[in-house]
Amino acid sequence: MTDRIEQIEIQLGHLCNNRCVFCSSGLITSFGLAGQEAPTRALEELESARAAGARKVTFVGGEPTLQREFPRLLERARELGYQEIVVFTNGVRTHQPGYLASLCAGGPLTFRVSIQGGDRATHDRVTGRPGAFDRILGGLEEMRALGQKITANACLNVLSYESVSGYPELAERYGISEVHLDQINPLEIGNRPPGHLGTILVRYSEEAPHLARMLAEFERRLGADYDVNLGNLPFCVMPEWAHRIHHAGEETTVVSANLGGLAPSGHDKYARKTEHKLKPATCASCVFDPICTGVFVEYAEKFGTDELVSVPAEQLRSARNAPRLFTLLEAPRLTRLSRAAPPSDHLLTGARWRPGEASARFEYVRAGRPVALVLRHRRSPGAPIGLTGRVALFAEAAEDDDDVSALAAWALEVLAVDDDPVELWPRAEDTRRRLAWGRESRARLASLCDALASRRELGGLEIVRERRSADGEEVVFSLEGSATGPVRLRLETEPPFRSPRVRARVAALAPEAAAGAAESVLRALRSAI
Repeated sequence: MTDRIEQIEIQLGHLCNNRCVFCSSGLITSFGLAGQEAPTRALEELESARAAGARKVTFVGGEPTLQREFPRLLERARELGYQEIVVFTNGVRTHQPGYLASLCAGGPLTFRVSIQGGDRATHDRVTGRPGAFDRILGGLEEMRALGQKITANACLNVLSYESVSGYPELAERYGISEVHLDQINPLEIGNRPPGHLGTILVRYSEEAPHLARMLAEFERRLGADYDVNLGNLPFCVMPEWAHRIHHAGEETTVVSANLGGLAPSGHDKYARKTEHKLKPATCASCVFDPICTGVFVEYAEKFGTDELVSVPAEQLRSARNAPRLFTLLEAPRLTRLSRAAPPSDHLLTGARWRPGEASARFEYVRAGRPVALVLRHRRSPGAPIGLTGRVALFAEAAEDDDDVSALAAWALEVLAVDDDPVELWPRAEDTRRRLAWGRESRARLASLCDALASRRELGGLEIVRERRSADGEEVVFSLEGSATGPVRLRLETEPPFRSPRVRARVAALAPEAAAGAAESVLRALRSAI
C-alpha cells in the first residue's frame, strides 16, 4: 500500500453472534465457516495504512468484539496515532460488566452500533436473536456514561422499514450523534438460497412516507442540523429530503484480516457499490444525476425502474431544502466563476465545492494578501456582503478594504444572469462594518456557548448535548430536567446581521411544560450573559 489514503476499514473475519437477514456474516458463521482470526494481517494493514497517511480506522466484522485479539488491535491503533478509531458493533457484548470500560481505557472510541429496527420486536426479528435489542440498550447506557461518541446504523428491509419512527427517540435518549440508514446491498447478503433477496427487498416508494415522518421527527426533537442520512435511496423518490440522502462517502480503503473474504481486499468501499448499480437513460436530464448512482441491479430486476423520474432543477429552487443543495442547483454559475478571469492583480488559488453541498469556496490572493469568497443560497443564514436573486456572497479577509468590495462586486456580476438582480454594499466602510459584525457575533456566540458548556446546567436543567454548526452561526443545546422533560435551546447570530447580536429560542418537547421551561432557561441565560 503505497498511495496516500485518508481512512481504512479492516474486516476482522465473519464471526458473528447475530443472524441478520441481509448479511453474509451470520450465514457464514451458521455454516461453521467463520472463526477466530490471527492478528498478523490486521496489524500489517494498520501499520501500512498509517504510513500512507490514514488518520481514521474502522474495525468491522462480522462482530469485531468476538475476536480475542481485538483489544490488542485497538492498542496498536492507538500507538500508531490514529486520530479516530471506530468500532462497528452489533452491541451484543457491550452490555457485559466491565467490557466497554476495558476497551475505552486506552482512549476514546467511536462506536457505530447496528440497531436494526426502531423497536424491540423489529430489531430482534431482523437479527434473529431474541433479547438482542435489550442488550444493545444496556451497552448504549454505558457508552454514554463513559462519554464515548455513539453513532448508529441499520440496513432497511421489508421487516424493518415501518419501524423507523422509533429512531429519533432512541437517538435523543442515548445521545446518539449520527444515524445512517442504508439500503440492502446484494453483494453482501452471502450465498443464500435463490429468491431470498426478493423476499427482503422493499420498494423505495413504500419506504418514503415512513422515512419522511422519521426525518421530520428528527428535526423536531434534535434540530435541522442533526446528522441523519439515508444511503443509496434514489433522490427522486424523496426530493424534498434530498439533503438527507447520500450515495457515496469519504474515500475508504477496505482490507480483510484474512484472505478468504467475500470482497477483494484493498478495494474502495463506495466505488465497488457503484459498479453494481444502474440508471435508466431518462436520469441524464435529472438535476440529481451528478450525485445519484441509481439502484442496484437486483433491485431493478425485481421492481423495474418506473420509480426513477427526472427531477428538474426548477422544481427544487423554491423547496425548503434548496439552501442545502446549493452547489447542485447552481453548478453552472459556480463553474462560470471558476473559469472567469478575476480583477487585475487578483489570482484564483483555489475553488472548492462538491455537488449537493450548501456552500462553495473561492480563494484569491492579491499582493500576498488572501481573501476568500464563500457562496451560499440566498436564504442561508449569515452575514453576506452581497446578493443576487439566488446567491448570497460572504467574504473572509484579514483586512477589509476596497479590494474586498471590488472583488465581491466582480464575482456577483459573473454569477448574475440577465433577470437576476444584484445587491451589494459597495462602500468599503459598509463592507468593513458588516464583516466586523459577522466576526463579532460569531465570537460572542462562541464565548457564550463555552461559558454554558463549562457550567453544564442552565435554569436547573442539565446540559446533556451540544451541537455547533460548522460556520459558527448556530449552536443547539439539549437539556433535560425531571419536571420539564427534554428542552432544546438554540442560539444563533441574528439575520439580517445588521448588528452583532445573538438571539435565543427555546423549545420544550413536552408541551405542558413549555412555558415554564422557556422562562426558566431564558432567565438563567440572561444571568449567564
